[in-house]
Amino acid sequence: MNEETKARLDSILFRGKTEDGKWVEGYYHSYETSNCEVIHNILYSGITDHIAAIGGWGRMVIPETVGRFTGLYDSTKFEDLTDQEQQAWLCTFNHKECRDNIKSDWKGKMIWEGDIVKMVYYPLGADPKVIEYYKTGIVDYRGYVCLKMEGTNVLNPEKACSHHKTEIKRYKHPSQGFDWIDRYALLHKAIVIGNFHDTPDLLK
Repeated sequence: MNEETKARLDSILFRGKTEDGKWVEGYYHSYETSNCEVIHNILYSGITDHIAAIGGWGRMVIPETVGRFTGLYDSTKFEDLTDQEQQAWLCTFNHKECRDNIKSDWKGKMIWEGDIVKMVYYPLGADPKVIEYYKTGIVDYRGYVCLKMEGTNVLNPEKACSHHKTEIKRYKHPSQGFDWIDRYALLHKAIVIGNFHDTPDLLK
């Protein structure tokens, strides 16, 4: 399968939640029954070259939970997963390669529309790092994070010295003298911590 086809596969992947609470991934398909009822399905099949969702097989899902794969992955390492999560992922079908996943396929957790992502920033020049900034928000279908909450974690209270000024928080690191560090520092990692449907309290 060429790279163009693989990219096209990613662009049409969707996820949805079934009535029994299970999340399923695949190709989204909806149709209207003779009773004018709209059925929403996530179909998973072995179709690879060109995608025609009709003819696949899958599960009926709650329409409000359907979200598109953004094409992005978070910073989670394979070793950070639990044993159960690792086994579940290794037993998942790889739609690009037409086989089950192997460890080297891991790129991070897939980021879906509706996911809640925590983005962690470290101040420039901090060594060892004593403060991290974070922003948390909901991912839209384009992969943009709609900011809902932000804050600061002090990793080492004994070494942290802060200075607050209106909405700009700036910190100095003891080893850097009075070299103030603006809070809009380099992005260190982005982690999926939940999703809007299962864990909305993460945004409060």
